[in-house]
Formats: sequence, structure tokens, C-alpha cells
Amino acid sequence: MSDLLREIDKNDVDISQLFKWSKKVELSDTTSGTTVNFYMRLLGDSDLNRARAHGYRKAADLRKKLKTQDSDERVTLLAELEDFSDKEMLIKSVEILRISEIYQRALKAAEVNEPKEPTGDDQEKWEKYQIAVDEYPKKFRASVDKIADKLRADELKSLEERSTEELYKIYEGEIINKLCQEAMNNGFYDMCIYLSTFKDKDFKYLSFNSFEDYDNIHPHLKEKLREEYQRLEMGIELLKKLPEATE
Repeated sequence: MSDLLREIDKNDVDISQLFKWSKKVELSDTTSGTTVNFYMRLLGDSDLNRARAHGYRKAADLRKKLKTQDSDERVTLLAELEDFSDKEMLIKSVEILRISEIYQRALKAAEVNEPKEPTGDDQEKWEKYQIAVDEYPKKFRASVDKIADKLRADELKSLEERSTEELYKIYEGEIINKLCQEAMNNGFYDMCIYLSTFKDKDFKYLSFNSFEDYDNIHPHLKEKLREEYQRLEMGIELLKKLPEATE
């Protein structure tokens, strides 16, 4: 929930990061002592669409399995109605699953005006402005928390009025959506990394002969490559912060 702080980040954009669309990635294996070099670049629209399609296929496949009784995925990842000892346990499970959504709604609903820069060179006005800027994240978070508490109370009242069977259907839908969102996100980044990682600095030869080869590498290596790709993506997010991007 880092965005709850909503920092006023004027003049904090590192322009040098905006044009680093590719880079050399050096990864070391502490066990064997070997080092491998990769060359990574951000994907274009066509490959991004390919990665999204892969992510949606993974999510759709998982959703189908989670809705199939006695499938390995459902047995492993989804509790059945008889697994809940009582109605209160179901309510708590739904509450936990919906916390993120409630805070997202609270973020959108919060209205705390950002401090306005003073006109002129009066030092005292600028001092007060800086104090207001420093206090803004705390005020914004307090507003979000207050709204979230109200939304949670309303949600709890609504859930308590439902039957056990209705609550289970809500739980089932929430957890399936959550798991499928994770599957989509992981599938998307897996394909991004496969398509964006090369053996050579001229970006002619992919590091992995096939997606299956990539998919079978050690999870630790996958995690490191994902971190590196997401650092490249940060350049785009920084670019969006520039005033010219919002005009």
C-alpha cells in the first residue's frame, strides 16, 4: 500500500533513467561461482500483446481447473464449504480477500487537496508551503484509512446478512479471481522476460531456445530476471511523471 502515502514528488524525476530502454544484466551463481551475462530490452507493442495473450491463456486455463471439482488445482488452492467450521470463518475469509479492493476504492474516494505553491518570493509563505507538503502524505493516508474503515464496516454488515451458501459463493469467486489475476500477471512477465532477454548486445539471439527452456529454469533465476525487467519498466513510469506527459 505504498501509494497510500502519495508523496508530492516535484523535481524528483531522474531524467537519466528515462532513456535506458535496454541494459546488460550480469547474474552470478553463488553456489557454482559462475557468472552469466544477458542483454535485456523493453518490448514493443507487438511482443507486449503476445505476452498479454499468454497471460490471459494461463489465467483462463487455471480458472477452468479451479471450477472443476476434484481437480488438482482446486483441491490444492481452494477450500470447500465443508472446510469452514462456521459462518464467521467464511466472513473473515471474504474480508481478507477484499481488503485490497476496499483500499483501492478508498484511494479513489479520498479528497485531500494538494498544497498550492505560493506566488512571489515571500520566504514565510514558502516555509509554510514546505510544511504543508511534508504533512500531506500523513493527511492523505488518514483520509484513506477513515474511508476504508467505513467501507469495511458496511461490507461486514452486508456479509453478516447473507447465508452460509451465499458467503461460500462469494469466497469462491473472490479467491478464483485472485488466483487467476496472479496467474495472468506471472504468465505475462514470464513471456516478457523470454522475449526480452538476449545472448548478445545487438539483440539478435534470444537467450533461451524456446519458452519451454525458459520456463524450466530455476525459480531464483526467473525472479532475478523479472526484477531486472521491471527496473527497465520504471523508466516508463518516470516518464509519465514529467509535466509534459500530463499536458
